[in-house]
Amino acid sequence: MEALTLVKRLAIIGGGIEQIRAYQIAKEMGLNIVGTDMNPSAPALRYADDQVIVSTRDAQKTAEMLFQFHQKNPIDGVIGIAVDIPVTIASVANKLGLFGLSPESARLAANKFFMKEVFKTNFINVPFFQQIHTLQELQQTIALIGFPAVIKPVDNCGARGVLRITQQTDLTWAFEYSKKFSFCGEVIIEKFLDGIQISTESMI
Repeated sequence: MEALTLVKRLAIIGGGIEQIRAYQIAKEMGLNIVGTDMNPSAPALRYADDQVIVSTRDAQKTAEMLFQFHQKNPIDGVIGIAVDIPVTIASVANKLGLFGLSPESARLAANKFFMKEVFKTNFINVPFFQQIHTLQELQQTIALIGFPAVIKPVDNCGARGVLRITQQTDLTWAFEYSKKFSFCGEVIIEKFLDGIQISTESMI
């Protein structure tokens, strides 16, 4: 938090109920807050000094609108709390010349297919994976790798649309179900690996 004490005006992307505490802490630190959300009645926005009404998933428009705001009221930092939108945050940071992820790093982090492609290129072990565009491609890939397998949206989080596929699974249903959770309409299939799941949550 020491670095944030130097920030005078902070843009917080997202104004939902999960972001409320972030807004409150920012106010306690004496920061001026610019909050963004597509919903002008988003609960966290009541703690903002200024509001920019735009979808958190529209990276280009968010960056452009905050850049316009920045011209008259300089923004010193941008963050997102409890929102999976690294591309939007990185786009804002890049447009405003602020510290943050590069847009390319954010793009790779936000798309599971692109991410695994980079892992594979850099010799980091990952299970077999394949981007799927049609039910026929899903059926062909299953025939190649066998059961069980995992199908998931390339660009969602929190296990939304993630399914373990077995011989008893209706592939037509699985494909459509997983696809509807993808913002870009793309899904991937992976070979299922049995074992202990280890998850980490980190703060730097």
